[in-house]
Amino acid sequence: MVFVSVLFHELGHAVVAKSAGYHPWIELHGMGGLTHCERGESTPPPSWRTDLAIALAGPFFGLALGGAVW
Repeated sequence: MVFVSVLFHELGHAVVAKSAGYHPWIELHGMGGLTHCERGESTPPPSWRTDLAIALAGPFFGLALGGAVW
């Protein structure tokens, strides 16, 4: 259960980063994970709105998963 919830959380960050033009990849370890984002050559510098959307995507994906399970 922890693995799926952590993966889904990190997947939220990665999906929004991908839609913003980044090249994300997820690294899972122990009881946590990390989403790395790499800008492409044609990707403009991120605005604060883009950073905020990427940061909030993980918790919102977790809430969506919790709501679906509930």
